[in-house]
Amino acid sequence: MAAHARRKLSGCLLDQRNIARDIFGKGGRVTVLSADLCKQALANVDLSAYKGSHIIDMNPSTGVWSEALHEHLQPKSHILLEPEALCHPILEALAARLPNTHLVKLNGHDWPTYYRLFAPPPHASPPFPEGFPGFQPKAMKPEDGVNTDLLFVGNVTRRLEAQRLVSQFLGACITADWVQRLGRVRFLLWMHDADKERLLPRNIATRLRPSVTVEAVATCTELVGSGSVRAGRGFSVSQEDKQPATGYTPTTWVKHMKQTLVVAAKAARRTDSWKAKYDAKLAAPPPPLPADSAKHAAGSAKHAAGSAKHAAALAKYLANHHAGKAAEIDLLRQKLQRVFRVPAWPHADLPELRRELARAAALPLEDVLASVVARRKERVHAAATAPAAPAAPAAPAAIPAGTYTPTAAEAAEFAEFERQYLLRSTALSPAAGDEHYARTLAPPLLLWWRQQAAGPPPIIAAEDCFYPRVPLTLLDFEPILLHPWLRAPDADVRRRRFDVFTWIVRMLFIKSAATLRASLNSICPGGDFLLDEFGDEGKVLGRKVVRTLTVEELVRVAEKWDAWPFKPEDWSTLDGVPAGRAAEGGNGKRGF
Repeated sequence: MAAHARRKLSGCLLDQRNIARDIFGKGGRVTVLSADLCKQALANVDLSAYKGSHIIDMNPSTGVWSEALHEHLQPKSHILLEPEALCHPILEALAARLPNTHLVKLNGHDWPTYYRLFAPPPHASPPFPEGFPGFQPKAMKPEDGVNTDLLFVGNVTRRLEAQRLVSQFLGACITADWVQRLGRVRFLLWMHDADKERLLPRNIATRLRPSVTVEAVATCTELVGSGSVRAGRGFSVSQEDKQPATGYTPTTWVKHMKQTLVVAAKAARRTDSWKAKYDAKLAAPPPPLPADSAKHAAGSAKHAAGSAKHAAALAKYLANHHAGKAAEIDLLRQKLQRVFRVPAWPHADLPELRRELARAAALPLEDVLASVVARRKERVHAAATAPAAPAAPAAPAAIPAGTYTPTAAEAAEFAEFERQYLLRSTALSPAAGDEHYARTLAPPLLLWWRQQAAGPPPIIAAEDCFYPRVPLTLLDFEPILLHPWLRAPDADVRRRRFDVFTWIVRMLFIKSAATLRASLNSICPGGDFLLDEFGDEGKVLGRKVVRTLTVEELVRVAEKWDAWPFKPEDWSTLDGVPAGRAAEGGNGKRGF
């Protein structure tokens, strides 16, 4: 009897693997095959508030994850959205076995699917099953909290659609489309491990526009992962967040560390042995010189005396050379002082002064005369407008060569120039300093750092839990209450503000390592004047690096840009891509 059960289970697993192979070959979707992994993932997250709720399960494939989820939550209704006909026989058997489970043969990637799903009965069969009772979860206002009457789970591992579809799901949290029209609906998504790094970066250097969108709309937690981080340009691992290599368990990692310590101890002992031998060799007295080497020793002493004489002569020559060079530098500065009004480059070296003198000598005589006439006119004007004095004005003191004292106005003008120059020329910021600043914020800037501090670590899944054998991750998105500017009551205003926010974030993160002032200048000439709308706070905000800006600060920049009367008329096409969800990628299908 036990052998028959094992053969039946083995045959079932073989059928699931064959179906998964056909699904991947037809559409590129990856299938979850490990029931144990699904149970561990559900034990790693608190879903107690969703007991007896409604579930929408998109792309369940063979139903392994769906069955584990159903047993864990015992939902009021469980909708399996599966358009692939290869999966229908196994899912129909699953729906017959699990109570309140219905197979709906519609594509969850199409927005009209949710129109039809939330419509009141009757529903046409197919694609709905016979006697489908309808699907009517309750709606909640976003201000009332997360809607625990509905949970959405899905498999978005089709490479051609995954990133665009996830972007639309996140955008729907702002525009109140998709299932988010019922309130703040939580959703769990299986996706490729590489796609996770766009949404849940590990360090500040990889924080880009998609991760900012996630931070603006939801808290994101990694429930299942591969335990690895991509290496290479743009995916470097923080020195403060080193992780073991792929496939390491805690036991194997401890063994690896012990072996590393053993190897290091052996190398240290070898080094100590070599050092002891070398010290003993140095401490030993030198061997006596043979009798025939006395002549060689006398020659060496004579050579040393000659070297000392040569060194003294060289030092004398260099001293004279530097004295002559200093005199020539002073002479050139005096000559340049006669041609130019300002002092002549007090820190310039001799070659640079020679070049400047050659340039001054090449000036046309008319330019020199015009400069002299202009200076004479300035002196005459200054004398005419000066207040009368009882005594004759004293002769102006001669400006010593190499010194110049600017006026207060000139000093202020130069200080402003220097500040602007530094903001433009030294705009790139080292990632180490940015990361240290971002970690000191409360809460830390990146969602991954918050999970490390508060949440459980993700379950490390082996690649043989999936077909094909590729690393997958399971991310948990729980929508948050949006910034007041993004949750306008009017739907059209909300969509337009979402377009403005995504556009300004996309444009600023083109230069994510630059200051906000420099990034605004790169959008359009004079864009940094937008900071004047912030008052005194704009000076501090303009010095911050773009990738260290919080979501609230970025939303405020978008709000000021939207109301700024001096922005270009064609601002939405400055990057060559129209604003709106079409610029996000998307499948061209509107939401509700």
